[in-house]
Amino acid sequence: MDLNDTMNRISKMFFLGLAVVALAGFGKVGVTKAAAQPGSLIKMNGLSSVYYLGQDGKRYVFPNQTTYFSWYKDFSGVVTISQSELESYPLGSNITTRPGTYLVKITTNPKVYAVEPGGLLRAIPDEASAKALYGDNWAKRVVDVPDAFFTNYKMGTTLAAGEIPAGTLVKNPDNPDVYYYDGTNYRKIVDEAAFNANRFRFEFVLTVSTPITAGGNNITSNEFGNPDSSATGQGTQPGQGTGLTVALSSDTPASQTIPNGVSIEFLKFNVTASNDGDVNITGIKFSAIGLGNAGDIDEVTVYVDGARWGNAKDVDSNKVAQISFSNALVIPKGTTKTITVKAKILDEQTGHYGLSINKAADIFTTATVSGSFPINGNDMSATTVTDLGQLTIDNDGTLSNVKLGDIQATLAKIKVSADGNEDITLNSITLKKDSVSTAADDDFENVKLYMDGSAISAATAISGKYVTFNLTSPVVITKNSNKRFVVKGDVVDGATKTLKLFLESTADVTATGNHYGYAAKIVNHFTGNSVTIDAGSITIGKVNAVNDKIRKDTSDAEFGSFKITANSGKNVELSKFRLTIDAVNEKDDDGVATPAGDPYNQIENVELFDRTNNTTYDLTYLATPGDATKKIYQNTNMSLILNAGVTHELVVRADVKNTAT
Repeated sequence: MDLNDTMNRISKMFFLGLAVVALAGFGKVGVTKAAAQPGSLIKMNGLSSVYYLGQDGKRYVFPNQTTYFSWYKDFSGVVTISQSELESYPLGSNITTRPGTYLVKITTNPKVYAVEPGGLLRAIPDEASAKALYGDNWAKRVVDVPDAFFTNYKMGTTLAAGEIPAGTLVKNPDNPDVYYYDGTNYRKIVDEAAFNANRFRFEFVLTVSTPITAGGNNITSNEFGNPDSSATGQGTQPGQGTGLTVALSSDTPASQTIPNGVSIEFLKFNVTASNDGDVNITGIKFSAIGLGNAGDIDEVTVYVDGARWGNAKDVDSNKVAQISFSNALVIPKGTTKTITVKAKILDEQTGHYGLSINKAADIFTTATVSGSFPINGNDMSATTVTDLGQLTIDNDGTLSNVKLGDIQATLAKIKVSADGNEDITLNSITLKKDSVSTAADDDFENVKLYMDGSAISAATAISGKYVTFNLTSPVVITKNSNKRFVVKGDVVDGATKTLKLFLESTADVTATGNHYGYAAKIVNHFTGNSVTIDAGSITIGKVNAVNDKIRKDTSDAEFGSFKITANSGKNVELSKFRLTIDAVNEKDDDGVATPAGDPYNQIENVELFDRTNNTTYDLTYLATPGDATKKIYQNTNMSLILNAGVTHELVVRADVKNTAT
C-alpha cells in the first residue's frame, strides 16, 4: 500500500491533542495498572493521550502520528493508569522519529534528512544520492516535521556519497540475513524473534549491492525497540562519550566596571569529553546572579572557537536565559573546549550582575555531567559612559542575483561608521541567515569578508545559520569615518533559492574603542538584503565556415562552428548536442528529393570536432518524420566538461560523397 494511502487511512481514526498522541474510537486500550514500568506506553483512565515512560521516570511526548508509527505498529501495548500516577511522572521532551525509518524535512525547507540515533539529522546531498540509498520511490519515505518540533533534532554533517546512516537496517540481494548498522559495525540480527523483539519492520530494510561484512555483537534481544536513548535524550548511543566535565576557565573575566549597552564577556568555562567518545551539547541554561535586576541582562550569546553557537536570549522573568544549539556542539573525545558567554546591560541601568551555570542538568547532553556547581562568573558593575565610542552597522545598497557556480559572488554589503568619540578597532563580525532564506547553509562555500577589494578574513562557512568572520588583521575605523565591507562566497548549489544575511545581535560585533579600551557600543541597522541564486549559464555563438562552397568527394568538410563558453564559476557538463541541418534541392542518387525520415544522401559521417581539445563526437541521425528539408543529427552522450571561463569551438563537419551535386 502506498504510504500516502496508509496515512490517509490512519488519519480517519487518529487525531492529535496538545502535541501528544491521542486515541479516539479505539475502544478499550490496555488495562488499569498501578506503577507502570519504564519502557511502557501509558495513558490516563478517561483520557486518550498516550505517552512513553522513560527509564528516568519521565513521560515523553509523541509530537505527531508519524513519529508514533515510526516506533509502534499499533496500540496493543498501551497501559491505562490512574490520574494520580500519571501526574507523578514529570513531562520529558518530545520523541524524535525512529532512525532508519522515515526521512524527514522541515515544512519550510526542501532539504531532506536521514535520522540517526539521538535525533541526529544527516542531510541527503541530492536526489541521485537519495535514489541510490532508498530506491526510486525514496520520496514516499519523506515526512514533514512541523517547524515547532524541528528543534528537537540535532544537526549533523551531510552524508557522503554511498554513506549509510547509523540506525539503518540493511541486507544483500539473494541473502535473507538482515543487519543493523550502528555507524561502525553491521550487527547481524540472529533470527525473526530478535527482529520482532526490536520492533523492526521489513518495509524499512534497505537492499544494498555492496557485500556486507558482519561486525560487532549479534543482536539477539531487544536493544533498539524503545525510544529511550535514541529519541528521548536518555542514555548514550554507540560512539558517543559517556562523560562531560565542566569547570570555570582560568581566564574567565575578572570583576570590573562595565559600560551600559555594550556586549561584554561575562563568563568562560571549559568542557572536557570523556575518552570513550565524542559528546554532543545541544544547549545550555544560564542563570542571572548578583544584586542587579536580572531583567537588565540582555542578548546572552555563546561563542566557541570564535564562532557563534545558538540563538541570542534575554534573561527572562525566571532569571534564566536558555540557549539552544540548532547544530549540536561536538566536543571530541578526550579534548577540552572553552565556551565564552557574552551579554550586555541595558542603558541607564546600574547594579551588580553575573551569569552562572546553576547545576549539571543545565548542560543539555546525553552524557553524564560532572563539575563543581554552581559555576559562577565574576561580578560586573554597570555604569553609564556618555562619550564611549559607537559603531553603526548599516545596509550598503542593494544586491544583484548570483549564479549557480559563481566564484566569490557578492552575498552582502555592509557599511560600518564610527561616531566622533574615539577611533574603534573592529576584530570580528557574525552574521545570521534570515528565516526567509530558502537556500541551505551548505549551498555556499569559501565565504569571506572583503574590504577595499581584498579578503580580510579566512575562508569560513555558514554553519547552524551563522557565519563568523574573524579578521586576519584588525581594521581601525577612525572617528567620524566609515568603512565598507562585502561578504562573498562560492555558490555551489541552491538554484532558484534565496539567501539573506543580517546582524542578529550587537554581541556579534567585536570592536574595541582605542581610547577607553572597552568594547564599543554597537547600533544595529543591518537588516540585510535578499540575493537569489540563478541557474548557471552558457553562451553559444556561431562562426560561419571559411568557404561557402564544398567540393564533392571530400572528408571532414567544415560547414561552420559554434563557440560555447560556461559563464559562471562552476564547471558544466555538456551531455547532449542536437543539430538541425537545412538543405535546398538535396536529392537521392536517382534524382528524387530525399524523403522525410531518411538522412541526407549527399553527406555522411556527420560529426562535431572540438578544436579546443582535439576530440571528435559522432552525430547520429534521428529518424523522425517531419520536413524533408530539415534533418536532425545528435549526440546524447558527449560528457564534455566545459571549464568555467574556457571557450570551446565545436566544428560541424561531414564527408561529402563523390556523387554529390
